[in-house]
Amino acid sequence: MGTRDGGVLPRPSRVDGGGLLTAPASPAASAGLVRGDVDGDGIVSVVDALAILTSVVGKALPAGWSADPQGDVDCDGSVTTVDAAIVLASVVGKDVSGYCVGQPLVGGINVVPDSVFVFVYDTTRLQATVTDPQGAPVTSFTPEWRSGDTAFATVDSTGLVTGTGTGATFV
Repeated sequence: MGTRDGGVLPRPSRVDGGGLLTAPASPAASAGLVRGDVDGDGIVSVVDALAILTSVVGKALPAGWSADPQGDVDCDGSVTTVDAAIVLASVVGKDVSGYCVGQPLVGGINVVPDSVFVFVYDTTRLQATVTDPQGAPVTSFTPEWRSGDTAFATVDSTGLVTGTGTGATFV
């Protein structure tokens, strides 16, 4: 198979979907994205309750912290002072089993297509759907795309993959 200028096309790069995907707030993403962990340190604490209250009154949170949706521990779709009270109750050992404190926010990430071949300089788009533990779409998270090896493929913030060399990598 040849190119327009008579050259030979290199073998395609294999790009597998379903590899490394993280949410924009990387501290929260690495902590597992659980309800109540507003500061992303991996535990639900008094600091998280204070952060929820700070957010409720309209003050800015430090970079990487997110009260919505992490602070919605009663799972009613909004972050309120009630959520802060539930987090505090959890911290002091009260029974909060009727709420969703500590439950994962993200149940899964489905990437389509899950495997593609891309010729050097060609592109293809991957799409990711983030779901909650019950399988419902979560629209508040946008996956952050990364290539496992940019010598074979790059990927932009929208999931557009470009073949850059012969070989295989994960996205």
